[in-house]
Amino acid sequence: MERVELFATHASQATGTFQNARILLCETTVNALSTSFEANYSGETPVQVFSAETLEIKWAGSAPGWNGFDLDTPFEYSGTRNLIVEFRYLGHDGKTVNARAANLPAGNRCLSGAYPTSSTGQLMSFLTCMRLHYGTSPLEATTFGAVKALFRLR
Repeated sequence: MERVELFATHASQATGTFQNARILLCETTVNALSTSFEANYSGETPVQVFSAETLEIKWAGSAPGWNGFDLDTPFEYSGTRNLIVEFRYLGHDGKTVNARAANLPAGNRCLSGAYPTSSTGQLMSFLTCMRLHYGTSPLEATTFGAVKALFRLR
């Protein structure tokens, strides 16, 4: 994974400054979030893939629309387990950056903590709409015969 994008919904709420901003990703075997951040990681360690001491979001010119962040470190997601996308920051300018979300009947899909170091948080039933971008860099060039051999019947 190389990029995370959110859908900015309103130009009037699409700018803000956040201090000590981080994005962490973690694969997990948990199927439903609890109020404990540590329990949700299911023994895995979150990987920091983006950081900015001062993150200035200026999406007003492209809202409504998709905007996001190129990751500092690509993340290899297996696609076999659930994925936690964690946004952290400590301090902001008081402005709201509004991102589209959906309130789904699928249970709690968001956990909000007061601080990046909070051990627990408040469960919420909405799910922030986001796009996760993958590149092709880890794919190796191969022949059709080699690809065909991968799909042999046993």
